[in-house]
Amino acid sequence: MGNPKDNATVPPYSGPQQTTVAAAEEENLLFTPDDFKYDQMVSSCDLSIRYAFVRKVYTLLGLQLFFTFIAQVLFFYDIIPRYIIFKPIFQIPAFVGSFVLCIVLFMATTNDDDYAGDEETGESRRPFFAPVIRMQYKTQLFLLGLFTVCESVMISYITVLYNPRIIMSAVLCTLVIVASTTLFVFRQAKKYEKNNGSLEFEEAENRSLFKIYNVLWILTTFLLGFGVIMIFMPYNSTRELIFSWIGAILFTLYLYVDSYMVLRKVRPNEEIRCCMMLYLDIINLFLNILRILAHNNNDD
Repeated sequence: MGNPKDNATVPPYSGPQQTTVAAAEEENLLFTPDDFKYDQMVSSCDLSIRYAFVRKVYTLLGLQLFFTFIAQVLFFYDIIPRYIIFKPIFQIPAFVGSFVLCIVLFMATTNDDDYAGDEETGESRRPFFAPVIRMQYKTQLFLLGLFTVCESVMISYITVLYNPRIIMSAVLCTLVIVASTTLFVFRQAKKYEKNNGSLEFEEAENRSLFKIYNVLWILTTFLLGFGVIMIFMPYNSTRELIFSWIGAILFTLYLYVDSYMVLRKVRPNEEIRCCMMLYLDIINLFLNILRILAHNNNDD
């Protein structure tokens, strides 16, 4: 008779090095490479990327608004001599600097893909509307700070002429509108995420944006034409009130659209441009509300 141990079945090894197929598949599902977390639009990126992008945008925007508010306080109470902002030697650089920096930041990008060419044909595949100035992120951040300084000086030139009670009322009204609009956009974004990828939804979204852009274009054109006419006409408080109301409505719509763009239609490396757009929307909304409240206060 042979040894019974020779006919025994050897049990399979069940040590720590053995990995089942099911466990391997589960591990692959839980792990997502960083390269696949990014997409062209922020709405299509991984959830962690979207949250980081939105957090960065609104953190920078909050710092901009806080600095602008502090600048108004310093000039209004003459902590920084207010005669500085009335001198052309300071007004002109602030105006020119704000205008030039606005264009530069709007045209700037840190994404090398905007400049990359097709590997097969060697032709550039950068779209017509893509940014044309490439600079480092730190450089864009520095220029954004200079832009905020220039805007703060220009706004101080206006706010020092108003009563502090009216200014604070305008600040509170602006904060209410900004908070309401932002919360509404975030609420809409959650609903959009459920339908993301649906062709019908994308078409409906694009049609809605097209209609809003048409309204914005009409209001902007009318406001610019109205403003040019007012320059060559004697001052009239009623015309200025109409101008301010149209401006307040226009920049509220711009705030909604730009906030929507931050969540849906921009790329993850465009937070500087998003900050600049939202900042300009809020500042122009504030200035129009300030004129409306000042007009109502004069009537009282």
